[in-house]
Amino acid sequence: WMAVDPERPAVAAVLNGPPRPPLPEGTRPTRGTLCLDLLTTGAVPDGDAIADYDAFHLLLASPDGARLWSWDGEVRTEQELAPGDHLVVNLGANTDADPLVGHFRPLLAGTEDPRLDDPEDLSGWAAWTDLLAGDGLDLEDPRALIIRKEVKGRTYGSTSASLVALGPAGVRYAFNPDP
Repeated sequence: WMAVDPERPAVAAVLNGPPRPPLPEGTRPTRGTLCLDLLTTGAVPDGDAIADYDAFHLLLASPDGARLWSWDGEVRTEQELAPGDHLVVNLGANTDADPLVGHFRPLLAGTEDPRLDDPEDLSGWAAWTDLLAGDGLDLEDPRALIIRKEVKGRTYGSTSASLVALGPAGVRYAFNPDP
């Protein structure tokens, strides 16, 4: 899930962590509202308010910096991400335990930053959209950014892709509902 505030500018995104066992009664709250809550109130649940959620990684980024909150079902952590490029995946930020990170880290580092001073100027965006397309990896490759695979007899895959950039002139946002 993702939410963008073009006025600030800021973006919040949540990635799933490992599922937890079902609750004895009721259902777990949706993690989808976390992005909107973070952008509108600045609040990230903690204590009793977070206890029933499945695991997640919640990112908040603006031109001033980025923070990542992670909940594993027992402990909520918070970290400031240093200026620069980062890969946040279901296992966390910049973790080499995910083969995607090791594959895309050098590609990301070698991709020139696009201009962000004029949202209408698309200079430098082609390299980013090419990178977002997945670097030509097979959809079942464990390093793939765009995926489609079988998990426990069900097809699991990427249903959309987004590219968001935040700069002094505002937000540049591209969305593909069929990557």
